[in-house]
Amino acid sequence: MFTDRIEKINHYDISQERNLVITNKALYNFKKTSLKRRIDFKVIKGVTISTLTDEFVVHCIDAEYDYDFISPRLNFINLILIRRKKIIELLDKSIKAVTNNSLKLSESDQKSLKSFVTLKTEKKKDSTFSRMCNANLIEVTPFIHGAKKEAIKEKPIIALKETLFSRNKDIKDVSLTDFSVLSEIGKGKFGEVALVEYKTTRELFALKSFKKGTLLQFEQVENTLLEKKILQTLDHPFLLSLTFCFQSEDSLYFVTPYLK
Repeated sequence: MFTDRIEKINHYDISQERNLVITNKALYNFKKTSLKRRIDFKVIKGVTISTLTDEFVVHCIDAEYDYDFISPRLNFINLILIRRKKIIELLDKSIKAVTNNSLKLSESDQKSLKSFVTLKTEKKKDSTFSRMCNANLIEVTPFIHGAKKEAIKEKPIIALKETLFSRNKDIKDVSLTDFSVLSEIGKGKFGEVALVEYKTTRELFALKSFKKGTLLQFEQVENTLLEKKILQTLDHPFLLSLTFCFQSEDSLYFVTPYLK
């Protein structure tokens, strides 16, 4: 199963934040935890992509109307979260498994794909009508693996920077392997806190860990980054401050003094 944040464009050209979920049976569109729509792979006709943006349209057959999406290159602490190619690759594999047919992929050099979206009202009038253009079909595999380059100039993927903050200027790099976990202190909705020992100095610290996917799911990214900013700014003997902050591909870690 694949899930990540995405933007849906409605027929008023308004961007709506959604969670896209792909299982082995269907594509799901969630607004937070509320299911807005389920599209069975059997009714997906194909996908149109823009060569100028990260927009793509999922075309459907029968009475199912189309879906217009944008996969934003969100950069949460140097981690690229969503890639359009990954979504198309998973759709192609899932559709092949269900229907034995490859995903039809069409490309357009238009910045906006609004003219390619079949609306609900159009499907009500004629369930066979589709705005998908079959003139510019391309192969899925070359598109995914780069044999055919997209016209859009790919934005460089920034290498993951592991250490995000160190109060001790002599310590440049910190990771989870530098600590020994001694016990669990507490567990909350968005993270866990453990008592750890810094192997180099044998000092005790409190290690707070967050799953990035959970922060995205519950829209806690801004709050967490604000917490980091406040903790690393504080420098007072009677106030809790941040000693280290580091990350892995899927987690974020705050290290603070252990207060008994």
